[in-house]
Amino acid sequence: MRSRWMLFGISLAAAGFAQPVLAQDAVADKVIQQAAKENRSYAYLDKIVNGIGARLTASMADHQACKWAVEEFNAMGLENVQMQKAGEFPVMFNRGPWSGSMVAPEKMSLEFSTPAWTAGTKGAVTADAVMQPKSVEGLNAEDYAGKWILTENQRRGRRGRGNRGSAEERREADKKRREVQNFLNEAGVAGFIRSSGSEYIRSGGNYRIRWDNLPTIPQIIMVDDHWKAIQARIDKGQKVSLKFDIRNHFSKGPSPFYNVVADIPGSDKADEYVIVGGHIDSWDSATGTVDDGIGSAVAMGAAQILAAAGVKPRRTIRFMLWSGEEQGLLGSRAYVEQNPDLMEKISAVFNYDGGPNPIAGIDCTPAFHADFEKVFASVATLDEKLPFSIRVREGGMTAGGSDHVSFFRKGVPAFFWTQRGPLDFRHGLHTQFDTFDLASEEYTNHNGLVAALAAIGTANLDTMLSRDNLAARRGGRGGQQANGRTMGIYLEDVSVSGVVPNSVAAKAGVQEGDTILKVDGNAVGNRADLLRAIRAGGPEKVVVVKRAGKEMKLNFVWEAEKKKAAKKETRSDNL
Repeated sequence: MRSRWMLFGISLAAAGFAQPVLAQDAVADKVIQQAAKENRSYAYLDKIVNGIGARLTASMADHQACKWAVEEFNAMGLENVQMQKAGEFPVMFNRGPWSGSMVAPEKMSLEFSTPAWTAGTKGAVTADAVMQPKSVEGLNAEDYAGKWILTENQRRGRRGRGNRGSAEERREADKKRREVQNFLNEAGVAGFIRSSGSEYIRSGGNYRIRWDNLPTIPQIIMVDDHWKAIQARIDKGQKVSLKFDIRNHFSKGPSPFYNVVADIPGSDKADEYVIVGGHIDSWDSATGTVDDGIGSAVAMGAAQILAAAGVKPRRTIRFMLWSGEEQGLLGSRAYVEQNPDLMEKISAVFNYDGGPNPIAGIDCTPAFHADFEKVFASVATLDEKLPFSIRVREGGMTAGGSDHVSFFRKGVPAFFWTQRGPLDFRHGLHTQFDTFDLASEEYTNHNGLVAALAAIGTANLDTMLSRDNLAARRGGRGGQQANGRTMGIYLEDVSVSGVVPNSVAAKAGVQEGDTILKVDGNAVGNRADLLRAIRAGGPEKVVVVKRAGKEMKLNFVWEAEKKKAAKKETRSDNL
């Protein structure tokens, strides 16, 4: 180890930098020693999720968490500490306590939640439960007024599986469902109860509500076993009475949400940046531990370790806690849009949003593999029980689905850690089980140290990380791959939020902000419709987009597929 760093030290001196031969080793050792004395990553997590709790974007708890983080960063002695407004919602939503039970024909506590930005009860409401009717024919509103409505899940078969009926039959079924929904809403039911389909209650909610048209009827999602227990009694003809007390509250907006920023200033390259971050918002059916209280705690822990160690990075290390991630990377997207000139000055973004297990590696391209070997040399030897590896992506890296994507779309090297271990991330991800007991003190503190070493190592490199061949042409969620036919765009539903350079979409003239309306004359109402339309038929498509209020026709051509088809046709003609 020392001999390798001796060589790096000699090359630095030969390049004219007045640094000690073992400068990089010495800095890493100093950071590691400081972390051994005091590492507050897990303590920060405790405060975030147990002291503050769930942090729904633009809620009072979200604001409280941001203000607390500012206080902590200031106490560390960081500079440029501030809350930067990233956006606002028209209505503030805050969730209070909720409880529910079956009171007849027997007593039974019920496990459930409600989506964010939906109505609660006005005090405890006890009423009979009935099944939702299948049509409105012959119904009397009085039979449903004030009652809890058990709603059966509409399970539509996956593409190619089961019989979904004809398009006309599906439209007719949808029409009947809307008629029933409207009838029950007008009848004044107590609320709707649907099954989660499993033991998990998936968190979610739509913030696009207006103060002059607030939701008024509670929408309850109940664990499957409890929902079925109620259904079974109703099916037997028993009178079932349920009691719910759900304290959801709305406040007139607009309600802002913020990004938290704090810097350790650089020295000779202070106008260049390394960013370490995680999102501070969470869904609110639990305490937001693995998603992403740990990410915020790791970023803050890295800042505390580096500040206490007194290191002086060459580049500015910026710590960022983004809000609005769960609603579509709103905080990080706003930061990128607010700071377009900064993007070319960012060497790397290290984003943590992968749950409670220890960091086990990171991806890179061949262009900066050697740099990462230097940066992570000390990480690889931290703990033999927690190995670390660098994976080289020959064809470029893919984006993923967290806040680093906002930077990646602008050509910034942005990273999502590889994590492996025994802890169950999926158990808590967007569920009612996302609580403090899922975290590990050992792993959280370890990850704070890894983030600190990544930040200082990258900040002290001679050059910024190379952007050559950064993005893969294809790649899961980042490249919108559809059975091998890739458009090269990032989507928010059917709105284009980014375009990959030199991709099919870029060559066709697609621009960020376009909304895709039609493919080959067929309307696309959502992302699934769009992918099906792109996947179908030949390798040339006429795509209609809406841009600045005007519709435009663009030609998508998959040249390689087109040539392959032409060769196949030629061979057929020669038979």
